[in-house]
Amino acid sequence: MAGNSARWSGEGEGLWNEVVGADKRISRWLAQECVPRSLHGVKRWSCVALEYSGHGVPWIILGIYVLKTIGTNEGQALAVNFLLGLVLDLLLICGVKALAARPRPPYNESHIMLSVAVDRNNAFPSGHATRAVFVVAFCAGYVSTSMLVWTAIWAALICTSRVLMGRHHLIDVVAAVPFGILEAV
Repeated sequence: MAGNSARWSGEGEGLWNEVVGADKRISRWLAQECVPRSLHGVKRWSCVALEYSGHGVPWIILGIYVLKTIGTNEGQALAVNFLLGLVLDLLLICGVKALAARPRPPYNESHIMLSVAVDRNNAFPSGHATRAVFVVAFCAGYVSTSMLVWTAIWAALICTSRVLMGRHHLIDVVAAVPFGILEAV
């Protein structure tokens, strides 16, 4: 995988290296400089809360709970589709992370909770971001407009928090959006 780390170094000539280098600089600035020092504790706490809310385990538990408690065939079919989408998300993102092998930012302060080995060290794409976008895209046809707006705000906050916490580079999160949409289709 040494070739993969060189691919993500952002050093050297060429458009790709310029993009990766700019991504690293912007991501570092967002994670370390754009929030005033006096708010770093609040930022960290709120981003960790968002991290928990976007983790796959609670969503899978929720999907199983809905599947077991809902009384209609349509509701059960919906819950099964939601769970299948979550499983697809986990498998697809773990596979892409293993292939891309982009390291997490060096300023990432701690390990990710309840993660598998491929997810712990690799950043591209953000699984939390794909999952959040998947939830919004999946719910689009089933919830009220106001609920969809709140869900979209939550997803945007999840995506933003991944960069602010230093868990991901900006490209990792932006690239996650089409994955989440496609998983819901």
